[in-house]
Amino acid sequence: MSDMLTFIEKTLSEVEDEKLVSAILDAFTDQAHLFAEVQAFYEELTDGHWTSDSLRSFFHGWRSPNGASDAVASLGIRLSQLGVAESQPEARDNYFRAAAACGEIIEDDVGLGRMQGREHHARLYERLASAVCGDDAWKLDEALVPETKNFSSWVGKKRPLAEDLGEGLEMMMMTEIFNTGEYNFMYPLFRPWLKDTLGFSEEAARRDTLFLFVHTGEVEADHFKHSVDAIHRYHDARGESPNYERIQQLAHEYVERARQHFRELRSVLEETAA
Repeated sequence: MSDMLTFIEKTLSEVEDEKLVSAILDAFTDQAHLFAEVQAFYEELTDGHWTSDSLRSFFHGWRSPNGASDAVASLGIRLSQLGVAESQPEARDNYFRAAAACGEIIEDDVGLGRMQGREHHARLYERLASAVCGDDAWKLDEALVPETKNFSSWVGKKRPLAEDLGEGLEMMMMTEIFNTGEYNFMYPLFRPWLKDTLGFSEEAARRDTLFLFVHTGEVEADHFKHSVDAIHRYHDARGESPNYERIQQLAHEYVERARQHFRELRSVLEETAA
């Protein structure tokens, strides 16, 4: 099975901006040991039985699909507002095209556009979490372990709430490229876990891991490419180049904080007898 960096490198190889590719790839390969720790977490998770309470805490803190879609939408709105206020035609067009790139990212997540008729990814996540936990109690505040929200809180401050819109777009890009590696690595682990370890039928395992499946292949990779386009359009509108040094620093910090996030998630899991 390919590791996370293999999927990431393949996606980066399809991007023309060599400075941006180097900024991300140099930071990521420098921290390959941190990626290995994230992968080891997923391998451990999908190789065991865990108590219901610990699984509820895990799923409460692991993902927030609604928040991710809302964050990208908010960046698109900010770009559109800049476009409306811009008097120069070329700059205005670039702002609107950057906003459209954000729209390309979230149409998959919310079941619109080419994904019309498919379920919102937040609902797919709920199905997975409730199936594994056996109920919906993972949604309750009682399941919350505050430390498991540190990472999403940091991403939130850096993405939709960033004072510098360029930083917000960079965080959007970073989540998409990291997720490209993460989802493609973990999906092959989750479906056998549900079927062979947790006793799900083949059909149930397929259905309940759909949240993961819809993020594999070219889906997250395409989202990353749209985020790169949004960054270039934004900076073209402003007559400047992307801040490659800041992007590299963010790539370093993102992986370090992601590794800590998975350590915090690991701390809530308690094994139980099969």
